Amino acid sequence: MNIYNLKYFIALANDLSFTKASEKLYISQQALSKHIRCLEDEYDTKFFIRKPKVALTKSGQIMLETAINILELELKLRRKLENENKAHIKTLTIGMGPARSRFLLTEIFSYYRKYNADINLRVVIDSAKILDQLLDSGEIDVWLGYYQEHIEKYNYTILFEDKTCIIIPKKMMAELFKEKDKEMVEKLSRKFEISCFAECPFMMIPEGHHFREIVDMYFKDNKMTPNYVLETNDLDTLIMLAMEGDAITFASSTYAMKYIKSYIFNENAYVFFLDDNKTTQNIAIYYKKDKPVSSEIKHFIELCMQFYNR
Repeated sequence: MNIYNLKYFIALANDLSFTKASEKLYISQQALSKHIRCLEDEYDTKFFIRKPKVALTKSGQIMLETAINILELELKLRRKLENENKAHIKTLTIGMGPARSRFLLTEIFSYYRKYNADINLRVVIDSAKILDQLLDSGEIDVWLGYYQEHIEKYNYTILFEDKTCIIIPKKMMAELFKEKDKEMVEKLSRKFEISCFAECPFMMIPEGHHFREIVDMYFKDNKMTPNYVLETNDLDTLIMLAMEGDAITFASSTYAMKYIKSYIFNENAYVFFLDDNKTTQNIAIYYKKDKPVSSEIKHFIELCMQFYNR
């Protein structure tokens, strides 16, 4: 006897029609008949009268009552085992910002799963302010973001440096510097001077973002007020528009790297990395001080360190 035989038996006992039961079970009438015969042969009795109409025998009625009880017990067993398995599956909840998740998550996920197939990752994507609150309340286990000195209530581990880069359309460079544009590219690559673009249009993410604060401070230190012609939360749009020649924009080097490596990008835009220490940020993993660090968090930090220091 197996569970399928019992399920098929109950279906036929309910419909008393090989045609209807086989249609509901998505099997042929011949296959259904074979399952019923196997069950009858096993118990050496007939459960159904076939002619003139399908009907349950006395043995069939006893079997129906018992089969229903067996399937109910089997379902309870399955649920208990599933709950037991779930109890052993641990979850690590990671908080990331919208922009950061696009490259950090894709880089880390496969690497982490390779060594921790038994641990589920749950990712919460939100603003730094909300992620700070979630980590403080214990709703997330770790928070990946910019290292900020004023956040003293958490432990942290620095992963890597993230430089700020400026993306300038080649079309704009040619219009500004004419035949000297190649010479200017070499000069700016050695030491970038934002003052050369004081009259140019800029695009940027809106105020309230940490990266916007970095760029605004950079302009302030260089005594320059940028002409922002577009603000949007979508960094991909900013980079694509810069490639089209519409305006200059800024991006973190890790985020821009997926574009920098492409042929289309290099055909349409220049990228310059800012050497100012104030525009270079550390990416860190934050975790709570007042809570014991679990083995899952420790291993996650170790693997991230291995990944970014390869």
